[in-house]
Amino acid sequence: MCFDYGIELDDVTSERKQLEKEMGDKKDHEKLKAASDEELYKIEIPANRYDLLCYEGLVSALNVFRNGSKAPEYKTVTPSKPLEMHVNWEQVRYYLLKLFLTLFRQAQFVHMLYLPC
Repeated sequence: MCFDYGIELDDVTSERKQLEKEMGDKKDHEKLKAASDEELYKIEIPANRYDLLCYEGLVSALNVFRNGSKAPEYKTVTPSKPLEMHVNWEQVRYYLLKLFLTLFRQAQFVHMLYLPC
């Protein structure tokens, strides 16, 4: 069913098996005792399907695919009052600077950030 839908079952494992694989020869018996034997299914999700990243979205999409439930219907509504935003640039400037420094860590972009708005 997963393959027909377009997702791939990557692995069936457990927390204990994962720890054993990660530890190799250096096994910590305390951690292994605390680890669960419950089966974990690793599913590979396509990059453009953000709705499948949570459990509820995945279950809902598979139910719709199997004809177990109807697809949700979404409709757009026009807001009664449009949203207006007034920005005080002096209060926001610090956060914008921090954003740009995070995005552009290269030195050649830093001098552009100090230009007056």
